[in-house]
Amino acid sequence: MRFFYLLVLSWLSSSAFATQVVIESPCSDVRLLDAQVEYGQATNAGAVTLQAFDTNHVVYIGNAVGINSINGTVTGTHAVETIADSVFRVYGWCYKVDGVEPGVTPDHLPVTSNDGVITWFFAFAKYDHGSWIKMCEPTNIIKPSFVCHP
Repeated sequence: MRFFYLLVLSWLSSSAFATQVVIESPCSDVRLLDAQVEYGQATNAGAVTLQAFDTNHVVYIGNAVGINSINGTVTGTHAVETIADSVFRVYGWCYKVDGVEPGVTPDHLPVTSNDGVITWFFAFAKYDHGSWIKMCEPTNIIKPSFVCHP
């Protein structure tokens, strides 16, 4: 019986999960990162993201709660584009898991299975006369010049 418990314990400690982490380019369909991340226990999308970034030497500003900049993308007031009076876009990084935006910060999204894909993409939210009318719209569809240098 003791052997059985040791066998089960050994199997549990050696089982690993794997998730794919992708970074899409802000200005094209090119992937800046496409990495498989293995981890030993159930975790969250934020922790898996940081592991992928650190392992693959991605330059970023952020933490498990969210990513502010990847490879020097604009942040803060530099990430605000005024279109007209009371109309502007605010840029930043969004993520989706298996093609769906989860609506929670990555540190609150459990990742417990194999074959999942966490995709980070640079996007904008649009504010128009008192209302946010768009959220997490990919920048590569509009390619703003201050983000997509010639």
